[in-house]
Amino acid sequence: MQKLIFVLCIIAISIVNAQEHHAITQKVALTLDSSLQKQVQSLTQSMKKKFQARGVSIAVVDSKTGNILSLADSNSNVVKDFPKNNIASFTYEPGFVIASTVFSLALDKKLITPVELINGHQGHYRIRTMTITDHYPYDYISAANVIVHSSSIGMAQIAQKIKEQKYRGGLVKFGFTKPTVDWFSNENSGYIPNERRMKSDIYRVTSAYGYGIKVNLLQLLRAYNVFNNDGLLIKLKIFANIKASTSPQTVLDAKTAHAMKKILIETVEKGTGKMAETQGLEIGGKTGTAHVVKNGRYIKEYNCSFVGFVNGTKKSYTIAVLVREPQTKKYASETAVVVFKGVVDALRDKKYL
Repeated sequence: MQKLIFVLCIIAISIVNAQEHHAITQKVALTLDSSLQKQVQSLTQSMKKKFQARGVSIAVVDSKTGNILSLADSNSNVVKDFPKNNIASFTYEPGFVIASTVFSLALDKKLITPVELINGHQGHYRIRTMTITDHYPYDYISAANVIVHSSSIGMAQIAQKIKEQKYRGGLVKFGFTKPTVDWFSNENSGYIPNERRMKSDIYRVTSAYGYGIKVNLLQLLRAYNVFNNDGLLIKLKIFANIKASTSPQTVLDAKTAHAMKKILIETVEKGTGKMAETQGLEIGGKTGTAHVVKNGRYIKEYNCSFVGFVNGTKKSYTIAVLVREPQTKKYASETAVVVFKGVVDALRDKKYL
């Protein structure tokens, strides 16, 4: 793949030596693939028009190396505006796409198994003063199908099994509230309720299906890459010739990561990600459709996400998509998944898979 060369003056890298600070300048090569970047950037703009959306953002990373191959946003030229960009600075409540990380924490601690049955409460489940509803009134549903079919009631019960310290600590270990890429000057690290608040069932439950928590798209990308990388969290890289500031960290046991990977593949084969299915490729991922807050209230506008992976015979990639406030379609399964499929098709057409 071609590498996009970008000369950047790195300032504000201070070396403390006898209380003196020295700015250094060096040439760096970006990991972005110029051909893919151009095609994906065009895709964000065409999909913004198709869905009459406020914006469309896409990020593509090599699952094994963490190298970012494409970073595209319909409302900005990421390369021109680098290192400032909308993808790193925009945080939002992600909806059910976050549930896979919470589910995997419970799975890793053996608090649940994929095959155990969870009470669906016929589509209505009450916690204190809050009533949670599902689109489909399940009697009982397997734990795996809680992810496959986006059962908020199922996730609510799974979240309550995790103690607040393990819950919040697990999300932080996945990389939420932490920077994803070195030298992104305006990255917004988002928000997770503190442990005191996480003692409340309400906070644990609502954050488990993506409310009361804020993330950026690159954080979701890095978290989902754990499932496609044997449980390892790796720092995303935008500079080809600068070593990442942190080493890979084990977030999940490899067996747990493989189990989650299988569930996410099933989500594409049978669940909310079905429109991403592509013959001959291993694809998994999860949708998230979340209400937007305006003037302190949730309104009938949505941010739609799909984050997942595609594995071919040559390479493995993790892809994150955000469609902001689409007007022609409502759900992530109808919007973000379609955009994801466009990225997969671009990778396949370029014979990168």
